[in-house]
Amino acid sequence: MEKTRSLCRFLLLLALLLTVLTACGKEEEAAVFHMECDGKVYTVNHTEQTITVDGSVCSFSVTEDGDQVELEVLYPDGSTYQWSRGDRGGYGDWSEDYDPDKYISGEEVWDILQLDQRLERDRSDSHPVLGGFLLLLGIVHLAFPRKMWELQYGWRYENAEPTDVALQVEAISGLVIALIGAALLFT
Repeated sequence: MEKTRSLCRFLLLLALLLTVLTACGKEEEAAVFHMECDGKVYTVNHTEQTITVDGSVCSFSVTEDGDQVELEVLYPDGSTYQWSRGDRGGYGDWSEDYDPDKYISGEEVWDILQLDQRLERDRSDSHPVLGGFLLLLGIVHLAFPRKMWELQYGWRYENAEPTDVALQVEAISGLVIALIGAALLFT
């Protein structure tokens, strides 16, 4: 019976470890993509940070700082457009010679780069530190239920021994804690 329990714990730990190690990928944005809107074809190059439309190439830079996203667009004639947006709204600025009808407007650049969606995605309140801690704590509870029981209850009484049910509850609580940690870590 004890061998079966040990084997189950080992396999469960192995499955959790494989889950942690294989789920650590970040989706990369395409370096260049084309988009058609209102009869115009927009070409966005993330590597060179340029947008091309109607033969005009505009440079852009996006800065993300926590819940704040800032966009700066530099046009071929030297004019600029800036827009910053966060939790409490947004504000913009542009140079005196900026003409939204001459080239692609700054608002269009914002929409094409889908910065509103990026801002929403960043607000998903991911908690990687808490998730990692709970995942580690859950794995320890799952791997060493007797030691964890002794840390919680055994020190209070002399020669105390946990029941099988207490050890199973300890292991199940470890599994639940690990799953919550994994959910916080990877969402």
